[in-house]
Amino acid sequence: MNNDPNCLLGRIYGIYSVIQEDKAPVKLVVMGNCMKNAKMHQGVFDLKGSLVARLTKGPILSKSQILKDRNILALNKQKEWLNFRPRDREQIWNAMISDVEMLWKFNLMDYSLLLCIQDNPDYKTIETKYAEQAKDRGNRKRVMLAELREKFEKDNNLQERRHKFLSKNGKFIYHVGIIDYLQDYSLGKQLENLWKQHIMMAGKMISAVNPYDYALRFLDFMRKNVIIDQEARTGTRS
Repeated sequence: MNNDPNCLLGRIYGIYSVIQEDKAPVKLVVMGNCMKNAKMHQGVFDLKGSLVARLTKGPILSKSQILKDRNILALNKQKEWLNFRPRDREQIWNAMISDVEMLWKFNLMDYSLLLCIQDNPDYKTIETKYAEQAKDRGNRKRVMLAELREKFEKDNNLQERRHKFLSKNGKFIYHVGIIDYLQDYSLGKQLENLWKQHIMMAGKMISAVNPYDYALRFLDFMRKNVIIDQEARTGTRS
């Protein structure tokens, strides 16, 4: 974390054990907020790259409801909301590879990518500002995006931007971080893998797999379904 300013791992600031009389100790991990100031968001996702039991069922009742891998696959077919800029995709990808490689070397697995898709609160204001000032739509869009990016960088210092990225079209702010990464591939997790994969016949897409396989599957899922530019894939223009 000290050597790589782009590291996506959520920072841990303290680990505590709260002891009360006649009760088992409660373990607490205090982590930095990877979703700082994420208001007016479109969705919050806990993504592992697994498809078994990775669906939040029923209607989405609240924007604070945590969605999972199969939810984002379904929603990506309905919405064009993942439009990461090329430079951001490269930065995220390089950081993610470095982080995940370290985790599997330490025998850690079952971590998640926390993704929050937030409406950019400045988008409507700046869009309205330029709507009447420039007749040339192409030039208007370039000037508007330049101002959106300048304001985004001004409002978020380098430390905060570790987990925050502005979409290519300026409409969204993406909060990205790797969390819940302290689970080692213990005997319990190995037995869970044996039970689910070989007895329940749940297949290799279960969450509890060895750290190396978990890392490869995690990276593959994020590269294909999350850290993407839907606009470029479909050839549409916002």
